[in-house]
Parts: sequence; structure tokens; C-alpha cells
Amino acid sequence: MRFKMTLALVACMASITTVASTLSADKTKPARLIAYSDCQPVLDVPLNELQLAAYDRLKAQQREFDKVALPLKKVDALIQSHDDEIADIRQAYANYEERENDNQRRIEAASQKLDRALAEMESELKLIDGQSDALQIAAMAFDKTIEPTLAGIDYDQVQILRENQTSRMYCDGVAENP
Repeated sequence: MRFKMTLALVACMASITTVASTLSADKTKPARLIAYSDCQPVLDVPLNELQLAAYDRLKAQQREFDKVALPLKKVDALIQSHDDEIADIRQAYANYEERENDNQRRIEAASQKLDRALAEMESELKLIDGQSDALQIAAMAFDKTIEPTLAGIDYDQVQILRENQTSRMYCDGVAENP
């Protein structure tokens, strides 16, 4: 389902956001690409103009996506509340089979409420889907520009840093400044 793919992309981009530092307003300062393997730097090179331009486009698309993705928190809470309600009803159903018809009606009613709520958010979800497509295109374009730089390098994390920015690594789920 496209909505689930969008949620997965949001999670992926949130991860990229925490790994790649936010660009400073001064575009004249050099930027560099740092690749890490097991939290140790294995490559530290400046970005060329093509890579930097693609990265700037990616970050601009990410900022736009962040703006339109705000309703996803509402959707997540909505789904969670209805998922919990449906799970509670199913548990009651398992314990009391004689209430089968009543429980089925309650499950259907909860599902219909969720469907109506999501339908009301259809335009917001379409906007998010469209922006996620633009973000994905920018990410793929940036990725293509750095592929030659990373060719033959064994790495598990990559950062893009502007001058005067501090590296922030995630090793075993913990943020570190190497």
C-alpha cells in the first residue's frame, strides 16, 4: 500500500536527517563526505560541485517533505488508537465466543471509523505522497553523484558536513561525536 511505503520513507528520511547534519545558510563553505565503518572514518573527501548541488536539492526536498508530513503523526495516533481498540475487541472475542455477532459489529464499526477518518485526510495524504516522490528523486540523484566517490569503500554510515559542523555518529543506537 502506498501509504505504508510513505511511512517507511518517512522513517528512512528521519534516519538520514539524524545522520546528515543540516546545511548551514553559507553555501560558500566547503562540504565534505565522510564514510564510516564500525564507527571509524574510512573516507573523508570534499564534495564536488555536482555532488553539492544534488545534496542541496535533496535537503530542499526534505524540508518540503517535513512540512507536508506533519499530518502523519495524527494518522499514526489515529491508527494506533483504532488498532488498540480492535485488538481489545479481538481479545474479548477470543474469551467470549458467544458474543461473536456483537464483537464482529464492534470490529466493523471501529474499522469504519478509521476508514472515514483516513478518507477525510485523503488530500493531505496525497500531498505527502507527491512530496515523498520528489524527495525520493532528489535522494536518488544525490546518491548517483556520490556513488563513484564511495566505490570500493566498505562503509555503513555516511555524513555530509559543512565547515564548522560537528560529526554526530550513531554507534549501537547511541549518538557519539567521534
